[in-house]
Amino acid sequence: VQTLLDATAYAGLLTVFAAVMAVQFLVRKMMHLMSLNRRLPTWNLAGKSMRYMRDATRVQLLVSFLRIAANVCAIIALPWSIYVGDVEPEISGGCKSKQQCVEGINGSVWLAALGVCFAVLSVFVFFYMEYRIRYNFDPALGVAVCVPFRDYLMDLYHSFRAPSLGVEAPDKEEKECWGFVARHFLRAYRFDTVLAADRFGTIFSFIQGGNVPSLDKDDSSYK
Repeated sequence: VQTLLDATAYAGLLTVFAAVMAVQFLVRKMMHLMSLNRRLPTWNLAGKSMRYMRDATRVQLLVSFLRIAANVCAIIALPWSIYVGDVEPEISGGCKSKQQCVEGINGSVWLAALGVCFAVLSVFVFFYMEYRIRYNFDPALGVAVCVPFRDYLMDLYHSFRAPSLGVEAPDKEEKECWGFVARHFLRAYRFDTVLAADRFGTIFSFIQGGNVPSLDKDDSSYK
């Protein structure tokens, strides 16, 4: 039975590997979110939609931080508990007293409990972001996001626009050009780290459809 328990404990080290991979992914996501938060225009100049976007970005930053903290606690707590419970007693010839063994394990237990608290808190914050902040996004999110960036998008369009060779239809060349603009813009601002796939897709489709020139930068309906 003890051998089975030991094997189960060491098999749990695979969880540490998964947690390390999760931390690596979440750190990269946090870097994109910090870059997006820094580059978004101020809400009082860009309108209500940008305020919601900035709020969602900051809350997503908090969610990512809490998830990183939960995973870091798991990375430390599990090997610590195995070391204190199995490795250290074998090296030192066993615990001198039952209290000493319990005290050694208590630290890892408290750290694991802290990780669980971080994970649970991140779930509540995520639900707040999903059903409070994201719910208030403008249905025409493509228009609302692109209005403050109209000049930037037009500059990208002119930089990608090439003289027509007459090989393809003008409409197809125009669509391809706006497709390059959409990819470059969304790669630079990484709205996908904040928005769900459907909301992110509305921005991409709006730009790719060549609707940016029709935007009015001073449209008061998005301020």
